[in-house]
Amino acid sequence: MTASTLFKMRDFIAPKITHTEEAQRIDALLPQFQCRRCGYPDCAHFARALACFEATPQQCVPASNPALARYLETLADPPAFPIQRISLDVSACIGCARCLKACPIDALSGARRAEHRVIDEWCSGCGLCVDACPVDCLTPKADFSTWSLSDARAAKKRYERRQTRLLSQTKEETPPDPTVSCVAPDVIQRQRKAEIEAALAAARARRRHSPIAP
Repeated sequence: MTASTLFKMRDFIAPKITHTEEAQRIDALLPQFQCRRCGYPDCAHFARALACFEATPQQCVPASNPALARYLETLADPPAFPIQRISLDVSACIGCARCLKACPIDALSGARRAEHRVIDEWCSGCGLCVDACPVDCLTPKADFSTWSLSDARAAKKRYERRQTRLLSQTKEETPPDPTVSCVAPDVIQRQRKAEIEAALAAARARRRHSPIAP
């Protein structure tokens, strides 16, 4: 039975569906990009919405790929499908670490003010890091790679580990002192802009003083 048929019958069968089990089954078939372009926080939330008939498979942006669209429609075992992984121009990177924060499946390595790298075999090509980069040093590759069900399962595990790590870091942070006034948003914006400008200046200086290849 296709997803379209299920949606047409939702008023009759919804009370009989075990939404948790159905959500787990759908989540196991999703590509696990965690790109949030469906309008939900992650693939698991999107799967629960699908199971409860609160979303449609077409909301999954990667479903524009014909192979992925077919398996989302039939809820069958997904085939491998082509993706465009991301390439990073190390010479242009300023080490701001915004891409590290943006990637939901830890497919980038590095640290603030240090060299960044794309972990090619982990990258899904979702593009969140591209949107986050202030100097456009991240771009989709011209050639295509293959994203399989095993890639999706591995990406889900990395995403879950990342969420656990971020939650742990949040708990360890010292709570703000209520007697101290909050910094105005425009001040924070100016500070961030100044940091980026300083990093850009440092990157330009490195390029000027680097030896020219013969």
